Amino acid sequence: MEKQKSYADLHVHTTASDGVWTPAEVVRMARAAGLKAIGIADHDTVAGLELAFAAAAKNDIEVVPGVEINTDYREKGIHILGYYFDLDSGTLAAKLSHLRQARRERIGKIVQKLQAAGIGITLEQVMRLVGRGTVGRPHVARALIELGLATSVKDAFCRYLARGCPGYVERYKFTPAEATRAIRQSRGIPVLAHPGSTGIDELIPELIPYGLLGLEVYHPEHDKAATRRYARLASAYGLLVTGGSDAHGPDYRCPTSVGTLRVPYEYVLALRVKKAEIDSTDLPDAPDEEE
Repeated sequence: MEKQKSYADLHVHTTASDGVWTPAEVVRMARAAGLKAIGIADHDTVAGLELAFAAAAKNDIEVVPGVEINTDYREKGIHILGYYFDLDSGTLAAKLSHLRQARRERIGKIVQKLQAAGIGITLEQVMRLVGRGTVGRPHVARALIELGLATSVKDAFCRYLARGCPGYVERYKFTPAEATRAIRQSRGIPVLAHPGSTGIDELIPELIPYGLLGLEVYHPEHDKAATRRYARLASAYGLLVTGGSDAHGPDYRCPTSVGTLRVPYEYVLALRVKKAEIDSTDLPDAPDEEE
């Protein structure tokens, strides 16, 4: 009898950032979906990992530690995933702390711009939805929904929060190269997230000298042609392949749930092999970015 294949979802968000499910809920949902492993990759924070590990121990499922760092490149948002980094890395912790502070300052400016446009929203309303998590524009979107000013997160972004809209504010300028280097310096595995959402494929070889090690080939925003394209690019550049649902919750711009996009568990094993290889060698120096 053929052995049943195992699967993982390597890109899920929790209430530690802008997801709607707690880390424990995500783990239980992954178990219910029949997954062997779940990757927790919250925006600019690892605050949900400890709770996820605790829940995983009770649910017979593996948690792949991750993070998703938001960066800017040519006026587009580029996301860099990091996996299996050292959780006690001071370098990465300092970068993430700085990014979270920049997020809070940005959201304050967004609220001020919306207020100046005559929109009755307050920072207190937004932060109430954040709780102890990392604040982001989806929290502003949900506050706008509560106020009856938008019908969905996607609608709120289109009308108020996207570039060119009344509440748009530029994010803190952190580059993909800086994020990639920070993950590598913490002995982690940097992966370019959902490259098809921006289509800036020339960025892939540019990031390899900084330590890029993988491509998120499988993602809800990738159609079959994009998936084939990034699988070929991963092979051409010798990069690891990852994928996941990017699940935030039912009201998100891309309303997927945990496990709706899954990849073979062999991808997790490949990440772990790469992590062992990284831990057994000295890290190469990454080039300095050009001014």
